[in-house]
Amino acid sequence: MGQTNECTEPTKHLNWVRLPLMKALRYFFQYTIALTLLIAAIGKLLDNRFAAGLFAQWQIFPNWSYLVLPLIASLSELGLSLWLFSGKALPRAALLSVIFHGTYTLLTVITLLRGIRLPDCGCFGILYAHPLDWVMAVEDAAYVFCSFVLYLIAKREREDRFS
Repeated sequence: MGQTNECTEPTKHLNWVRLPLMKALRYFFQYTIALTLLIAAIGKLLDNRFAAGLFAQWQIFPNWSYLVLPLIASLSELGLSLWLFSGKALPRAALLSVIFHGTYTLLTVITLLRGIRLPDCGCFGILYAHPLDWVMAVEDAAYVFCSFVLYLIAKREREDRFS
């Protein structure tokens, strides 16, 4: 009865380091992703016609969709951003962010493989010109990775809270 479990005792001592580190990582990923999405949404919503012109240069979607798609993308980014900022159902929001950024990564790679390079991808609308190139594809993939790490951390926190 008075014995300590040698397997769990070292882990217990490391919790004072692990828990604050995980919380800091969660906040960093959560707010970085949310802020990036918010800036992207605002940049496109400020001038939807400008964003539509840039989307057209990607040459992926039909012509009739170029006014609608930037608006849908912007409102989706805005909604996901606000959801991430709220922290409610964070594992689900993070998983949606994985899907969202995964789609952006896929579209970027498809466009690049077709030989299209642009001085401005339109990701941030009128706020910031960001080139459509392989660096952007890597950045998009990094957001997928960060979103997945956020999902794992948020899921773990949720499990710890309810166990």
